[in-house]
Amino acid sequence: MSGRDPLVIPDTPSIEGLSPLLGHIITVYHSDYDLVGEEKMIGHSFLCAISRHLPRRYRRHYLSTGEFGSGKSTVVKTVLTPFSSDVESYSRLTGPGLDRRTESFDGKILLLEQILQHEPMELSFLMSEGELSVLSAERDEKTGKIVSRKTTLSGEPVVISTLTGANVGPQYISRTSTGRIDESDEQTGKITKSKLGRWKTVDRRGPAKQGGIISWLNAKCRELGPSVRAIHAPWADKLEQSIPPVLSMRRGLDKLTSLVNVICFLKAACGLRPVVQVQLAPNTVESYLVADPEDLADGIRILGEEELIESVSYFFARSRDVHNFLRGHDGATSRDVAVGLKLSQNRASEYLRSLKDFGHATRIKVGSEYHYTAVEDNLAEVKLGSEFIRRLRADYAPEVLQGWFRENFPGENARLLMPGTDIVPAVVFVSMPSKSTFDTMDQIVPEPGTVSPIVSNPFPDGYHTDTTEDTTDLPLLAEVKRLTGEKGKATRTDLEASFQGKLSPEEIELAMKGLVKEGRAVITDWGVWKAAEGS
Repeated sequence: MSGRDPLVIPDTPSIEGLSPLLGHIITVYHSDYDLVGEEKMIGHSFLCAISRHLPRRYRRHYLSTGEFGSGKSTVVKTVLTPFSSDVESYSRLTGPGLDRRTESFDGKILLLEQILQHEPMELSFLMSEGELSVLSAERDEKTGKIVSRKTTLSGEPVVISTLTGANVGPQYISRTSTGRIDESDEQTGKITKSKLGRWKTVDRRGPAKQGGIISWLNAKCRELGPSVRAIHAPWADKLEQSIPPVLSMRRGLDKLTSLVNVICFLKAACGLRPVVQVQLAPNTVESYLVADPEDLADGIRILGEEELIESVSYFFARSRDVHNFLRGHDGATSRDVAVGLKLSQNRASEYLRSLKDFGHATRIKVGSEYHYTAVEDNLAEVKLGSEFIRRLRADYAPEVLQGWFRENFPGENARLLMPGTDIVPAVVFVSMPSKSTFDTMDQIVPEPGTVSPIVSNPFPDGYHTDTTEDTTDLPLLAEVKRLTGEKGKATRTDLEASFQGKLSPEEIELAMKGLVKEGRAVITDWGVWKAAEGS
C-alpha cells in the first residue's frame, strides 16, 4: 500500500440531499465543464455511464427529454466526455446496421441523439437480453448463391439517448429511466449569467486536469467491475410496506434498485462500502458489494420521488402536464392543448397520442378532429421519504450486517471486509467551510497508489496527473515520441499495450489532450497522435 494522498472532499454535502461523494462529483462537472444546475441529469447520466463496468443485469439506460434548444444533448454529451473512449455516438440506428455488426457492445456507451419513434426492435432486445442472434439471407462470396447465415451480436451496451417531444416507442421507454431538463426561466437566467461570465473572464484552468477526478473514479470502477458477482442490501425487506403493490412497480422497483446498486458500486470502488470476498481459487476472488441506506437516499434524490412514479407510469417530458390539462378540460383537442400549454400543435398532438398509447387518455373523433379525455389514474405512492431513510439507517446496526453475512456466507472461503478496518478508503472526508473558497481545479487529485484490497493501481509507476511539471519528462510523451519514430504515429491501442493496462483509455485521452494543447503532440485521427516536431 502506498502513502500517496487519497481524494479529499468536504464531509458536508455540496448538493442538498446527496451524499458528499455524489455531490462532489456533480460539483466537479459544474467547475470543470461549466455545466449549470441539472444535478439530477448529471448524476443520473454519470451513474449510467459507470454501470457499464458492472455485470449486464446491473447496467442502466437513460433518456434525457426536453424541447429543441433546451440543452439536453449538451448536458449528456458533456457528462460523457471523460468516458469518450468507450462512447459510440450515432444520429440514427437501423435494424440492418445492428444485424451486420460483429464487434461486441460489452462495456460500451451507445449515445443516440434524438431517439425516434421507430427505433429498431433489435435495440430494445439488445438492451434487455444482451445478445442478438440474427438469421439472414446473404449471398455467398464463393458460389454467388443466396444462403442462410447466422450472426450473433453479444454484449449489452449502456444506452443513453435524448428525446424532443413524445415520439418514442413503448418497448424502448419501458427499458430506460427518463429525466427532464430544467426549462424554467430561473435556470435560463443562471445559464445566461454563466455564459456571460465565461465571455468576460480569461480561462486559466489547465486543460489536462479537466475531469481528472471523474477519470480517476472511472478507473477505480473499471478495476473493481470484473470481480463483482452481486450487490445486496441486507435491509431490503424493510422497504416492503413502502412499495405499492401496483403493476407498474414490477418494472419501477427495478429502476430504483438498479440505480442504488450502481451508487453502491461507485462507493465500493472508493473503499467506502463493505465487501464480501469469496476465494474461488488461489488468485481468483468474487466480490459481493453491500449497499447502505445512504445509497437509497442518493438514488431517490437523483430519480426524484415524483419523477420516479411518473417514470414507472410512462409519463415523460411534458406528458404529465398534458394529462393534467386534460383532467381540467375534458374533450380538449390538440389545438386546445397547444394554446393552453404554449406548445406547437404538432408537439401537442405527439403528447396526446402518447397518452392514448400508454392508457392515460381516450379519444373520440368528432368531424375532422380528435377530442381527448384523461383516464383518471391514481399514481402509486412510494413512501421512501427522508424520515423513512433516517429510521432505516438507525435500525441498520453493525450486528445486522454481521448476521446477514453469517446467514448468506457460511463457508470458510468468504471474508467480510469493512471500510477503514480491512479496506483503505481512497476517499477521505474532512470538515471544511460550508461554502468552498477554493477552485476544485486546485484540489488534491488522488494519486491512485492509495487503494483498497479490491482495487489495483491504474497508473504506471512514475506517471502523475499533475501537469504543472515539465511534461517532457512524462513517460507517456516519451512513449509517443518512440512510437512516432518507429511507426510514424502513436495509436491508443499501442499506448495501452506499452503501459500494460496500467493506463486506461480515459487517462490516455486526458493526458494526450493536454499534450496536444501544449503543442507537444498533434492529433491525426480519432485515437491517433504523433509527437510534435521539436517536442
